Amino acid sequence: MDKTNLAFKCNFCNGGRTKTNYGYNGVCSDDVIKHNMTKAKYDWCSQPRCSCNQYFKKKISRQELDEMYNKEGSVCYESAMLNKWCALAGENNNGPRAGEVRTIKNSDFGSLALLSLVTPMDEEKNRRIFALFIIDDYFEGGFTEDGYEQAGYVACNSDYKLNFTRAETNDLRFWDYYSNGNTTDCRWGSGLFRYLSDEQAAQILKQAVKVKRGTEDEELALEILQYFCKAHRINMDIISEPSGSRIH
Repeated sequence: MDKTNLAFKCNFCNGGRTKTNYGYNGVCSDDVIKHNMTKAKYDWCSQPRCSCNQYFKKKISRQELDEMYNKEGSVCYESAMLNKWCALAGENNNGPRAGEVRTIKNSDFGSLALLSLVTPMDEEKNRRIFALFIIDDYFEGGFTEDGYEQAGYVACNSDYKLNFTRAETNDLRFWDYYSNGNTTDCRWGSGLFRYLSDEQAAQILKQAVKVKRGTEDEELALEILQYFCKAHRINMDIISEPSGSRIH
């Protein structure tokens, strides 16, 4: 079952942000919409079909954009991530394969999914883990039983999910646990997700327990770690130390 765990690269979204959390539960503010299209140049944000793109180019009003979200529950994957607790592989937006859905080949129930971000003006090497969940709903991607073509996704319908505050993500940096081989190169590239080994996933969950210590999520964080280690036959007492690119 090794390397069935997933780390997702998420576009920055401050929709639904609070004093402590980043967002990922609503429509982005105007300044973030502008940043995502003109500075970050995220693929989906740049597409004419994107509702935020239409608003930025003054084809629809802010009121219409917000009404779209209220009606549909999202205007993009990120805007509903911490509401639906679902991460999708998406589809190809450009080139000869435009419109084709992407698949997730190697995940499984009981594996870990983590959501990561880079804040505006920050560097890739400081990529933060802002949420994670145990996968209990998984579709590889392709045609469903009713003939509808659906991108691959992983989701969580149980209580085994954690959202981290901005302060907590200071101690949850993706590249502390992951590396592109034996290198200090912290470069993600174009893919939307990467596979993690069971040991890497356990290391992250162990750190999640530490950052949630003294909070209302402390017990849940420990329960998730215990569940994962039991399901993947990992001894909690001998989880190795992380050796990601930022540590080399």
